[in-house]
Amino acid sequence: MTNNSEQKRDYTLVEGPNCHFTRRREILAKHPEIRELYGHYWPSAIYISLIVLAQLVISYFLRDQAWWVILIAAYCVGAFANHSLYVMIHECTHNVVLRTPLGNKIMGLVCDIPLVLPSAMGFRKYHMIHHKHLGRIFL
Repeated sequence: MTNNSEQKRDYTLVEGPNCHFTRRREILAKHPEIRELYGHYWPSAIYISLIVLAQLVISYFLRDQAWWVILIAAYCVGAFANHSLYVMIHECTHNVVLRTPLGNKIMGLVCDIPLVLPSAMGFRKYHMIHHKHLGRIFL
């Protein structure tokens, strides 16, 4: 275990206000129309369902293919789909897909269906801790 002086060397410390809050204020001052984008966006739940369904259907049709065909599909389609699902897990974590936290948790779990390593609930827990403690170094 490291002591506090050793931990401090692992970070670049910046004095002054938190840049996240300052930048947000600056952007909203220049572009107040961004506020119209705030809120829930339920069509994301449809996108999640379609991406998961597409991955399951593609995997079914590739089940008897040569390994190199599966590899090409994984590279060309799977990587894009998985990245999209991880982005949606982030949105579900912030409760902006559906109106209720439970609905967002369920959609996060739906995102996990085709992923090799399910991560929605773990990400949710630690990402919210990250936001709660922005700017605090020893957490």
